[in-house]
Amino acid sequence: MAPLYKLVTAELGVPVDEALLAKLSEANSEQVKKLTDALESAKTNAGETEVKDAILAHGDYFASIGDKDKATEWYEKAFEKSVGAGTKLDVIFSIIRVGFFWHDLALIKKNIERARKYVLFFFLQVTANMIPIFCKQIDRDGWRLGPTQPP
Repeated sequence: MAPLYKLVTAELGVPVDEALLAKLSEANSEQVKKLTDALESAKTNAGETEVKDAILAHGDYFASIGDKDKATEWYEKAFEKSVGAGTKLDVIFSIIRVGFFWHDLALIKKNIERARKYVLFFFLQVTANMIPIFCKQIDRDGWRLGPTQPP
């Protein structure tokens, strides 16, 4: 929580407790080292999904300690590693949450627009895949409204 602590003390004009700041910075460094080790382990021993999850864990951690820039940087890396529309949307929503916390309206707007594009893409993809199925059903049974009777 060192980044958030520094920001809050500066905003409020409160003197910084150097011992507390050192303790928070040390705890942050330890956690980042653990996350980095987990990422390296995932790169060597696991698949792409585990690597993406380790990258996402970095973003989540930096968001939790109040480091907006590093959180969005790691979330963007996770976005690049994501494959499906659903996982990409999860990452975009995480970035939007960071934007809401920091009241960064430009970041929120940009990522809401990104989310709209992925939702529209996903809807069009599903619709395009379902139309042939509906057409086959209509050709086979004819167009009926209401419950169907067995032949």
